[in-house]
Amino acid sequence: MTTKTPNRRLPVRSCRVIGSGDSIETHHTVQCPRHHQSTAFAKCCGCSHMSKIDVDPDGKHGTVECHVEEPLLPNGRVDVAEAAVRMRLGDMLGLDTTCVRSDVKIETVADLLVENGLRAVPVVDEARRLVGIVSKSDLLRRRGAGKTRTKVVSDIMTPIVHGLPEDAPVAYAISLMAFEGLHEVPVVDSHSRVIGMVTATDALRWVAKSLGYVVPGVVPLPKPKA
Repeated sequence: MTTKTPNRRLPVRSCRVIGSGDSIETHHTVQCPRHHQSTAFAKCCGCSHMSKIDVDPDGKHGTVECHVEEPLLPNGRVDVAEAAVRMRLGDMLGLDTTCVRSDVKIETVADLLVENGLRAVPVVDEARRLVGIVSKSDLLRRRGAGKTRTKVVSDIMTPIVHGLPEDAPVAYAISLMAFEGLHEVPVVDSHSRVIGMVTATDALRWVAKSLGYVVPGVVPLPKPKA
């Protein structure tokens, strides 16, 4: 049996875009439960359904309490196949995403992957639209080929990328990664702007939680204050 909740506490996500000269742009979004798509955090501030905003002490993250009624999946174990069709990718994204522009130096990307424990990062244009992806494999192929003239991301990135819309079901991402042998899939909004990455580890954790297992390393959303 499903339940309804009048308020939902939604995390504020950040997408960091690294450009040439190590310039950094940060975009903050919230997954709107009314429109089922990501929206700029600034729009939440003026929305009539917003009841409260809490910002973390570090100023990087926060939550938006939104007044909305919609059916929720029951707690505990659920049918994974059914849940994978109902659950949208936009609802399972992490809080932080890092993207790079095509003119960023390869050394910068290599440091980024190592320091943050990433396998790959999306490559975006000035409008944050997905244009490619650069991975550790791309860096290793460059080193193995002995290429010394390649200096920027556009020289080694994979321009053909499997990106999925935020309203696509989780089942699509799982199937795509399984059939194409991918470890991560970029997620984009209705304007083809990158809002996050879904990884194979994310999918496995989601399946485990749907089966009723407690997954370590996953921080639950904070509960509303009394």
